[in-house]
Amino acid sequence: MINDPSHDDYRISLRFKNDEGRWSDAVLLATFTVDAPFYKEWYFIVLVFIGAMILMYWLFRVILKRVKSRHYYETRINKLEQKALSAQMNPHFIFNSLNSIQSFLIYEENEKAEKYLLKFSSLIRQTLANSREHYIRMEQELSILHNYLELEQMRFKDRFSFEIQSNLTPAQMQQFIPPMLVQPYVENAVLHGMASVKSGGKITITFHVSEEDRLRVTIDDNGAGRTKGARPKGGQRSFGTTITQERLDILKKQLGVEFKVTITDKKDENGPLGTRIDLHIRMISHYVSEDNQSGSAG
Repeated sequence: MINDPSHDDYRISLRFKNDEGRWSDAVLLATFTVDAPFYKEWYFIVLVFIGAMILMYWLFRVILKRVKSRHYYETRINKLEQKALSAQMNPHFIFNSLNSIQSFLIYEENEKAEKYLLKFSSLIRQTLANSREHYIRMEQELSILHNYLELEQMRFKDRFSFEIQSNLTPAQMQQFIPPMLVQPYVENAVLHGMASVKSGGKITITFHVSEEDRLRVTIDDNGAGRTKGARPKGGQRSFGTTITQERLDILKKQLGVEFKVTITDKKDENGPLGTRIDLHIRMISHYVSEDNQSGSAG
């Protein structure tokens, strides 16, 4: 078999040796051509090029979609945080607080007025500072809740008491959660649960950490419950919890972790016994603030 190196053409020839030991002339038996491998064909090269272009276009669309999705969630989170701030610092709450200060002054309870004013200014300062951050430390969250409940307790003339329980370690107190997630539910417990209570009201807030740094916050009250809970004066309805639920849904999609709220109406055969709210929040160990002044927790 003879191959012409300049082509993929092949020829099969036959020669034989006679009895005298001489070779005969070659006799051509057949000629055939072997096609080039498919990966060297022009159509295959064109298909590979088109396929590569389609793959690059698809990857570009996927990356672009992820960037747009991330930008959307970040923008939405920022807007909801601003709404949460507005809900927390709504004119209704500020009006009631100023009325309480005025009431203390009218009845010459100057010491109470001074104490209330100091706590009120501290709460305003804390809220404004937290509104700049996407995450705050656990110790900051507990501090602002304590200040808020003390103000409301004074405004309601001690018709209810409150307790904040925590089994968090010092290291866990330095971890971070999104701000203004717990406060709207505490506000509802005060405004709706305690509104119809004349005395003996109780709000208990419990913080404890489960596996994988999951924070569970329980807000328990012995008020009138959701079915009979009264609205604040003027009929204003708090929308902080609605905003918070939207923020939790977006955080779940953005971070890929579970943020969950469970509301239980406590009751027996005699009627409502109050409301219990369970929030499951993911804590994070490290966060750098917008002005690069927040440290990292280990």
